[in-house]
Amino acid sequence: RDVERRQARLQLRAPVGGTVIARALRPGDIASSGGEPLFRIARDGLIELEAELPEADLARIGRGASAQVTLPSGRVLNGDVRILSPEVDGSTRLGRVRVRLPRDSELRVGGSAKATLTASARPVPTVPESAVQYAAGSTYLLALDQRDRVQRAPVRLGARGDGRVEVVSGPPVGTRVVLSGTGIVTPGERVRAVPRRPGAAR
Repeated sequence: RDVERRQARLQLRAPVGGTVIARALRPGDIASSGGEPLFRIARDGLIELEAELPEADLARIGRGASAQVTLPSGRVLNGDVRILSPEVDGSTRLGRVRVRLPRDSELRVGGSAKATLTASARPVPTVPESAVQYAAGSTYLLALDQRDRVQRAPVRLGARGDGRVEVVSGPPVGTRVVLSGTGIVTPGERVRAVPRRPGAAR
């Protein structure tokens, strides 16, 4: 019985079935309780793509978002986002997502691919790029309060295009901002707001 108990302790059981894709232990090695995992297993033979996204784009991607993954051969596979990492790299400002892929004989562990993710279909506030101000490492808009006084409004920006930039976080939608003459007005100064012509701002 003592021998049986010892043999039972020598058996390693994986919590899921799958294919062993890497191992850090070989016959005769002594296992320790710390360090790297003894084995890496692709669950049921499935392989996922780990992709990096700019911090601003993470807010527009949700779990289950569709993804088109282009392999080095040019073939395209359809997948979906399974995991969004809650952490953003402090130096690159990139976050990681994991895209679940279908079984395919062309997929290889450690291989590379390019993914195009579909953002959530929702309206987003934008401002002209010319309205965005930068100073001392901060990004802000010159907004008007109820008394038409200029105030700094910190913002976090997202995607850019056609001369406009997405406001990921900042003042509420509908806040009036200075669009021209930003170099000659200062916070606290009172100005006279002149509405833009219809269709010029949104």
